[in-house]
Amino acid sequence: MKRGNILLSVFINAVILLSLLGCPMMMGPPHGMPGDMSRLNFMKPFSVVYQIDYGEESFPYIRIYYNVPYSGITFLKEDSLYNASFRLNVNITYEGETIINKGITESIIIKNYSKTVSPNESFFGIFKENISTGRNEVSIMLMDKNSDRKYVWKREVSVPERPNIQEQNQKK
Repeated sequence: MKRGNILLSVFINAVILLSLLGCPMMMGPPHGMPGDMSRLNFMKPFSVVYQIDYGEESFPYIRIYYNVPYSGITFLKEDSLYNASFRLNVNITYEGETIINKGITESIIIKNYSKTVSPNESFFGIFKENISTGRNEVSIMLMDKNSDRKYVWKREVSVPERPNIQEQNQKK
């Protein structure tokens, strides 16, 4: 489990770096990275990085990487273990109509109390879903089930149509 978190952390850092360098597959906001996605703030109670890509038929999809530091959620002690649980509600709207509304519930069990308050220990997750070209509004709410605290991440995500590969080759 620890190795998986380290690999995912390295991958997310690479995604952030590529978005800063202007990688064409990274479709974050066009004029740089918003403040809550910077490396210094990435370990706050709830952070999100997203990527837009295209499938075989040039249909776009969004891949959302989320990070929930253990120090940002509440753990309850049960016997010799510490338990935390949170729910993510992902809502994507296009032209005012909800096209995606999904919930993801995650549970964490830790043996060591010091990890529950450490900003260096985190839960990483990935969510992938088809998305429409044009302007989409992506809203993600994290609800800490042990404290009823809520955190919200909301962005407008513009998704361009992917040009036909043959058209791209003809222009070259």
